[in-house]
Amino acid sequence: MVIDYASVDLIRPEHPLDEMVLEAPQWALQINLRNSDTVPVATPWVELTLTDVQDKPVVRKVLNLAEWGAPAVMAPGEITEHELLLSLKRENASFMGYRLLTFYP
Repeated sequence: MVIDYASVDLIRPEHPLDEMVLEAPQWALQINLRNSDTVPVATPWVELTLTDVQDKPVVRKVLNLAEWGAPAVMAPGEITEHELLLSLKRENASFMGYRLLTFYP
């Protein structure tokens, strides 16, 4: 079973969807996952780790993509696109980079 990233990006949107709700910085995590296997596979969960300048974890978040509208199963060759809006509850949690890991709980 092979799930890989067709693309991943963590950006700060210019215009948040709902400025009234924002209490902390808002970020958009854009993920395109691809099932590069020849059989259907379950859509994995994702662990996002924000890192400091020394690549040490600052914030870690586990995301169940099914809660964001992902299909339960990905067909062979299927690419799923997701944009997840995230906010940092700890405003002092500055980060310089990030790591993404797919896994099955």
